[in-house]
Amino acid sequence: RARAPRRMSDCLVTDGGATAGYLRVGRHDFALYILPPGGAGGARLHGCPRLRTALAGHEVAVLRRLQHATSVGGFVGELREVLERQLAADALAGSLTPALPPAAFYEQLIAEVNGIGWASLCGLSPSLDELQLTIDDTARRAHVLTLSLPPDYPARSPVARAALPAPFELRWA
Repeated sequence: RARAPRRMSDCLVTDGGATAGYLRVGRHDFALYILPPGGAGGARLHGCPRLRTALAGHEVAVLRRLQHATSVGGFVGELREVLERQLAADALAGSLTPALPPAAFYEQLIAEVNGIGWASLCGLSPSLDELQLTIDDTARRAHVLTLSLPPDYPARSPVARAALPAPFELRWA
């Protein structure tokens, strides 16, 4: 007798008020990080590129729901409803990016951080699509360089951001 496939459920962990993990809606998994209201920066929802795509155009309404939520669980339920409605729309369902980049993406990322040195890595997004590196200039001043990696990295160059006293242009070879 064949077994029915086991339904994967959400995997959310709360630590120190913040909640992080994966939310499953239909066949889609969304990585997210929730900072509830009352923190230093106020209520925030950070998500993987797939979640940002699914919520495009609804960011203000979702943030408003988060700010007025009485619990993280209640907000996650409301977020699930919004995502279910969005995923039901054929146009959006066809435009979602792949759930995860190929293994080569992660292998390349690890190899490059090994080459730069892990000590230079000062931040990494939960979805591994954005990293922050500490770079010293010729005057030995530390600067933070933020690199946003596209899903097809390394075929396409990352987008670099930095707060510098002079213009900075990333040359990708």
